[in-house]
Amino acid sequence: MNSTLSNKRVLFLAGRDFLSQNCGRAMVLKTYLEIFVDLGFNVDLVVFGDVESIDKYQDYEGVVVSSTGKKNIRNMISVLSSLLLGTSVNRGFFRHYSIPKSRFSIDYDYVYVDSIRLVDQGRKISDQVIVDLDDFYSRRYRQMVSRGIRLDILGYWGDGLPIFIRKLGNLFAFLLLKREARILEAEECLVPSLSKHTFLVSKSEAKFLSRKDNQNVADMPMAISESPISWSKKVVDNRMSMCFVGSPKYQQNYQSLLSASVILGREEFKWCKLFVAGDISGVNLGEFSENIEFVGFVEDVHDFICGHDCYFSPIDNGTGIKTKNLEAASCGIPIVTTEIGVEGTDLAQFCYLIDGVSGGLAEDVIGFVNDFSVETSMRQMEYISKEFSFESCKLKLAKIL
Repeated sequence: MNSTLSNKRVLFLAGRDFLSQNCGRAMVLKTYLEIFVDLGFNVDLVVFGDVESIDKYQDYEGVVVSSTGKKNIRNMISVLSSLLLGTSVNRGFFRHYSIPKSRFSIDYDYVYVDSIRLVDQGRKISDQVIVDLDDFYSRRYRQMVSRGIRLDILGYWGDGLPIFIRKLGNLFAFLLLKREARILEAEECLVPSLSKHTFLVSKSEAKFLSRKDNQNVADMPMAISESPISWSKKVVDNRMSMCFVGSPKYQQNYQSLLSASVILGREEFKWCKLFVAGDISGVNLGEFSENIEFVGFVEDVHDFICGHDCYFSPIDNGTGIKTKNLEAASCGIPIVTTEIGVEGTDLAQFCYLIDGVSGGLAEDVIGFVNDFSVETSMRQMEYISKEFSFESCKLKLAKIL
């Protein structure tokens, strides 16, 4: 515990019930909460929206949690307006985040907010605002727009729609994203001047924003749990068993699996098999390659990953740090991914990088897996342990504060 920070008060404003979720963003928020608690802060947590189980939060000592309540008709209008008008317009008309009045009478040392939309609310309480941007959503939107018709923005939500309706929906989404990217970029660039501290999960994005605004923006990643087991090396042939963790319900995973389908559809990869863990309820699996087997929910992700020859992650859109690749790296398994998949980290030194749907040559991928030594596997796990452990994240935040 840091004696200079012990017993300080922080108002933690969260836009989601993150302890009930299991995604990269939820892991980041959980890391911050646990660090504040471990440093001895008194944490007043406000979750905007419904909380599935307050007990999950009350397990943390020194945390007082409150929720703004269940979703109502106004929230339904908000969701609809986001789709039709964009999040920036929606935020001004329908989506209002109001801090409970009782918090205005408390003297907080810091106010932590988890997104741009909560910055103004945080500044009403204190000028000591800590903003966690996560990653550049404006860049993510531009990236999606630049890919044009190659990207299906509707993802699995478009299943069952007539083709012409799906095309019109994607066209409208592209136009909306283009507009949103421009507005969000201006807002993101203003954040460092409005806050005491600004964080991004990616090293490269933190450096970019620091240079752009001449402000000190730090990278603050999520804590990755150490895997209790590690991958065991064995010689593989053209019947390679690969794995991927992620539900096709999420657009990025959906698109990655479509790319994997293209790669596995090539003659040279016909004997390879990709096993995918993640929620598949309501998803039309018929649009993916026959060489992809969806196993649904798995109890132990590390055990699932270590049971295969390599981790195959052809991510071709998105920004920030790719949590799924870091979790795979913590197992010491060989990883086949893209430049986007290692962005913001030094993970590239251990991976075989492919260019999207080109997928590389099967013999090269197999060669990489067979050449992946036990020593390289150990260095990969040590890198994750050093850079993404809870202790390293805690020391970084304590030093900044």
